[in-house]
Amino acid sequence: MNNILSLTKILLINTFNINKIFKKDKLARKILILVLFLIISAFLFFSMYQMYYSILLFSNPETMIEAVLTITILMAVTLTLITSITQMIQIFGRSNDFDLLMSLPVKPREIIIAKILTILATNYFSIVLFVFAPAFSAIVFNIAMPSIFYLNYLLIVIFFPLFITGILGILFYYIKMIFRNFRYKNLLVILSSITFFVLYMLFFNIGMDNENMDKLLDTIMNNLKYIYYPGSFAVNALTGDFKSLIIFIGLNLLVFVVFIYSFNRNYVKLNNINVSVKKHKNTEIKDSKRTNNTIELFKIEVKRYFGLSSYVLNTIIGKIMIIIFIIIFYSSINKEVEGINIPSELPVMLLMGVITFGITLTSTTSSAISLEGKKFWNVKSLPISHNSVFKSKILLEALMGTIFGLIGVILGFILFKINIITILLISILTVLLAIHNGVLGLIINLLFPKMEWDLPIRAIKQSMSVFVSMLASFAITIILIALGVLIYSYTELINLVVIGLIGTILIILITEVLILKYRGKKWYININ
Repeated sequence: MNNILSLTKILLINTFNINKIFKKDKLARKILILVLFLIISAFLFFSMYQMYYSILLFSNPETMIEAVLTITILMAVTLTLITSITQMIQIFGRSNDFDLLMSLPVKPREIIIAKILTILATNYFSIVLFVFAPAFSAIVFNIAMPSIFYLNYLLIVIFFPLFITGILGILFYYIKMIFRNFRYKNLLVILSSITFFVLYMLFFNIGMDNENMDKLLDTIMNNLKYIYYPGSFAVNALTGDFKSLIIFIGLNLLVFVVFIYSFNRNYVKLNNINVSVKKHKNTEIKDSKRTNNTIELFKIEVKRYFGLSSYVLNTIIGKIMIIIFIIIFYSSINKEVEGINIPSELPVMLLMGVITFGITLTSTTSSAISLEGKKFWNVKSLPISHNSVFKSKILLEALMGTIFGLIGVILGFILFKINIITILLISILTVLLAIHNGVLGLIINLLFPKMEWDLPIRAIKQSMSVFVSMLASFAITIILIALGVLIYSYTELINLVVIGLIGTILIILITEVLILKYRGKKWYININ
């Protein structure tokens, strides 16, 4: 037990960079980031609280508590899946700390439990702060609940992530074992995860076809067991059914124990799969006299990108949401305004908003430098300029954003019948947004590199640069939306709105390029 607790403590410290937080250097920057984090967290907390409170106000009084609890469970399932999938992918790969951990006087079972506890800690942090706490506040502040509710609620929160973590673990365990000799297993994981995400989004869109909130909530409550089987037991337990509470706890523990037992038997074998393949990967740059260094580096970036399924899944979801949201908006508009002439500007504004949000939501460059890890010295020692390194990393993000963004533009042209001039202007805006997102992410990663990690997921998802990049992109998106609304309110010319946004993002992009040109080299050289 002491070994498990000690390993868990070390993994948590490394995951959240706790040691660096308490260092006194760069104190002003840390305080600013902390304040921003608290503001965003408070905003999300109160937004969720308001959503739950609205359900209490507008749903059927006889089922309003069950409705809030059902939505809470669904939100917790969604967030747990998001935080667990990519971490599970990394656990079933060979981590950088594997050799070190195996040399310690600890059992593989203790290493496994410590790693799983680290995942659970991340899950608890997110679902408690952004799901269960707002729901609890909305219920107890507005409805008098029996004392048993508080104890049951605490037990549901404690045991909630175990079932999902166990199911995902068992799923990835058998995929890894069955396809251990399959050359394209990363592609299999990526495609299956994306398919699941798309189906999950479309399922809720189908549910939104109900005529009012009561019917929608009734549909969700009746189908909860098909989405998350223990969910119906959780809701019943929170409404006073002790038997359902025992079943819920038992299901979570059973699945979790089965996962730990299965994983424990083959932990070493799983970590050694395809090691020989990794050793023979060639990432050398060819003769600079014959090849373009930027192109060669770009090829390496593409191989790394699709070689890390967690990298793909964390950066491509926003782009895929462009396509999903356009289809959802199209079906919603047709449903709500059938037979009514809607303003031609509305689809254009929706299209620009979705494309801006989707492209800037995540960035490959916000962790591109960090992913070099301990091999970064090798990159710096190559006979290539820092500009070639920068261009190759920006090019990947620019291409990804441009491809998915232009697919969204083409869909908008077909579905919303937007005129060709406006479509061309939105296409220009899309390309500029994609390049801007790549440059901005790279600048932030140069400022906040995370070069020490045991698993790539730490650099991809749990680094300061990724967090700051998301905040910066969110702020710029808000500015662009506000500017678009302001221009339209004065001119009522949608093309002028697009031109204004193009000019704004062009100014931002030129500023970013100048910063990268005159400051980027210094930041790059100073990274150790």
